[in-house]
Amino acid sequence: MGLFGVAASSVTRRRHEIAVRLALGADYGRVLRLVLGDGARLILSGVVIGAPATWLTGRTLRGVLVGVSPWDPPTLTAVALALAGVALSTC
Repeated sequence: MGLFGVAASSVTRRRHEIAVRLALGADYGRVLRLVLGDGARLILSGVVIGAPATWLTGRTLRGVLVGVSPWDPPTLTAVALALAGVALSTC
């Protein structure tokens, strides 16, 4: 919900800019790439902040995890990609 709110707010604030772009001949695909690019930047910043935070809090997570190391690179990569995919689809 938070990412959706940020994306919706960003589009609402830029609606005049988007309207001008469309009036000057930009196609809908280009406008969609603009909106998705903004969302992708937010997602990338979340991954950049979240990955080291997960790495640092691994010791506290050790008691909760069963059968998986808190620093298992394939698991962390899969979860980051899955969450990024959901977040991008939200945008």
